[in-house]
Amino acid sequence: MAKMLPIFNIFAGGPLGNGQQWCSWIHRDDLVNLYIEALQNSSFKGTYNATAPNPVRMSELCSSLGRVLGRPSWLPVPEFALQSMLGEGASVVLEGQKVISSRTQDAGFKFRYNSLQDALLSTLLGEGAKVVLEGQRVLPARAQEQGFGFKFDDVDLAVRDIVST
Repeated sequence: MAKMLPIFNIFAGGPLGNGQQWCSWIHRDDLVNLYIEALQNSSFKGTYNATAPNPVRMSELCSSLGRVLGRPSWLPVPEFALQSMLGEGASVVLEGQKVISSRTQDAGFKFRYNSLQDALLSTLLGEGAKVVLEGQRVLPARAQEQGFGFKFDDVDLAVRDIVST
């Protein structure tokens, strides 16, 4: 994600390869809470997939990221470019993997962020941001009317904060 944000910030974002590969994701708050639950709950035994319950296609991930940032998602990165930059590692990005968290959910863990868009809004714009999503852009004036205060004054500062962590 951190490597995608600067590209979207300069209006050149888009899916990697054909965009049809699966992407499993998890919000960092859910990941931390899952670790805590696994340490405190003795019924957690064995291996659990630490992913949100709804994997998405790369094209959907990029489209959602573009909507949240108010940027287009239009410029795909061709497979040959990824292969020349990443070598054998390109297959990880180009093939993807659809990982399901059913065992985690069966153990009773409740995800706070089931929706990729809600997770992106929270991560990039702070809590409560989903209230203000309207059409294809996040509208700051509408957010402030709803009583929401932004963590950052503009998207550039938010992106810099995410990239620096």
